[in-house]
Amino acid sequence: MSQKSKVKLIGELLADVIAEFGGSWTFVLSFICILIGWIVFNTFSTGAKFDPFPFIFLNLILSCIASLQAPILMMSQIRQNEKDRILMKKDSDMGRDTVRELKEMNIQLKILVKYLNSPSFEDSEKGEKNGKVIRAFEDKDLEE
Repeated sequence: MSQKSKVKLIGELLADVIAEFGGSWTFVLSFICILIGWIVFNTFSTGAKFDPFPFIFLNLILSCIASLQAPILMMSQIRQNEKDRILMKKDSDMGRDTVRELKEMNIQLKILVKYLNSPSFEDSEKGEKNGKVIRAFEDKDLEE
């Protein structure tokens, strides 16, 4: 694996981790607590206030967080879309394979029903009963 792709994988992983935390209630509640603490300290502190009332420094920090968090969330969303696309393709392929197998099974079942209805299979009363049951089954379920 080249250094460039390894860095890309680490960057993508980091974006996913940051986006997961940034979109969680833990982040929201802890951030609200930090904001309330910041405002209370700088409003009611009797000592030196490092960010008095209009809270310019707080606004700068919030703007920086928003400007960094938005592209990280978008990167993570793009990666999730790629993962979803790959999963949808796998599901589609699996569905296509299932349909093909069911068609093959239907053909094999029709061949089996024809064989069971053939005169060589029917012997005595038992064969006639099996043939009637199989013909009824064939008429209901196997017609396309």
